[in-house]
Amino acid sequence: MADWFKNKAFIRNLAVSLLAFGGSYLFRILVVDPLVGTEDAYFPYYPLIITVTFFLGYRFGGLLTVLSLLIVNANPLWMPKNRVFINLVFFVLCLASLWLIEQLRSLLSREKYLRQSQTDLIAMLAHEIKTSLSGIQAAASSLSLMTTSELAEGRIRNQKRAIEEIRSILDRCIEADRIDAGCMLPEVADLSVSLAIDEAIRQQQETHRIKLDCPSKIRINTDPFILGRILNNLIHNALQYSPPDSTITLQGFADRRHGKSGITIRCSNRLSSGSSFNPSKVFDKYYRGPEGMSLSGAGLGLWLVRSFVEILSGDIRCRLEGREVLFLLWLPLSP
Repeated sequence: MADWFKNKAFIRNLAVSLLAFGGSYLFRILVVDPLVGTEDAYFPYYPLIITVTFFLGYRFGGLLTVLSLLIVNANPLWMPKNRVFINLVFFVLCLASLWLIEQLRSLLSREKYLRQSQTDLIAMLAHEIKTSLSGIQAAASSLSLMTTSELAEGRIRNQKRAIEEIRSILDRCIEADRIDAGCMLPEVADLSVSLAIDEAIRQQQETHRIKLDCPSKIRINTDPFILGRILNNLIHNALQYSPPDSTITLQGFADRRHGKSGITIRCSNRLSSGSSFNPSKVFDKYYRGPEGMSLSGAGLGLWLVRSFVEILSGDIRCRLEGREVLFLLWLPLSP
């Protein structure tokens, strides 16, 4: 017990509990008693006990239970016929509630611990795998300088592409984990929309297939990193699921939605021959169409896009027009 009072957090929580109890007491004598009489003297205390127990623990909930019993029974105006029964019901109800809430707190604490353990595991595995991939990539780069064989160069090029795909999958898994944990918070900055799209295009493998139409004067206040990840995933998805000789079209223009000024980025591509497409499922986590099973990926790209768009308070829609897939991304000019 003495150790509790040496703990600053305990003292703070105790003070909060007593102040909240004092507020409930004043609410009872100033509001509840004049309106409905003294029969419902326990009414303000039970919700307080539940709330304090959930946030601060059973010790403080138990303390407020005892204080409630003492304060109510000390009131000479409180003279119900079944006084003992009411006290007993209140006491048993509070004890049962304290036990249930403490079990819930324990489950939530364990879930938080497991969640953090999962995050740490993913971060550790990603770091170790990326370190190994860097070594493989360095070795491939060295080999490419030592050989003049077209066959060997082609294989080394394929090896580098496979390494980049693995890196991309790891990055998406890490981002998905951060979003699930609520750790992805935007850092707003002023930027040019056309430059942001152009930067995303330069990071792709087949830039010659992408056509951009966006006025350079359009600017937006948003998170540059998150917007970049949205554009990268949209463009990568369009390139991956369209015919090799087709064109990906990107358009940016001012648009007003939901009573706010913003910009819309339109990304369109043709479907590969024989491909199936379900616009209602493309943003589902881990969803991959039948033709996607033969391609590398984790089914997280478009789920990440939607999650990122929600973080930026925007909106994204997908629809199919004939054999053309359209993604319409809308973002407010400022959050």
